[in-house]
Amino acid sequence: MNDAAPSQQDTEVVRLAGLPVSVLADVVDRLGHRSQAMEHTVRPVFAETASLAGRAFTISASASAETLKNPYEHELAAVNETPAGAVVVLTTGGCLDAAVWGELLMSRALARGGTGVVTDGGIRDVAGIRRLAVPAFAAGVTPRDSMGRVLVTGWNEPVSCAGVTVFP
Repeated sequence: MNDAAPSQQDTEVVRLAGLPVSVLADVVDRLGHRSQAMEHTVRPVFAETASLAGRAFTISASASAETLKNPYEHELAAVNETPAGAVVVLTTGGCLDAAVWGELLMSRALARGGTGVVTDGGIRDVAGIRRLAVPAFAAGVTPRDSMGRVLVTGWNEPVSCAGVTVFP
């Protein structure tokens, strides 16, 4: 554990993390930002998960039949850039046919200091992610792998996920 004082950014995240999501949604609504809560399709994968807070690290992916020579190259490259304290926000355009995210990528993100994942697509390896005790929010769960179905196309850039523009 690091005993250093939290940065100003970490202090903001901690302060906001203590508020109910519905209160945050009400506040941003009243500030005129009426599309800052993700669509109802993105839900906690585990019933006991109430919330997740942190700075966003964005990853974008889309449906694709393309299979790279190293099929997980882009996924691993993206996760390797995940900063400590970040929540991975993975947009797939709502693709539920396959999962980019699973236990292996979650383990790697945790090793980098990541705190959880939110995706408008599917995730897999739910039992393994549960054992990691990490918050996960997704639009669906599927056993299907991403290879030849979904391709990571970018990371650490603004994305649209479940109706919300998310900036890293």
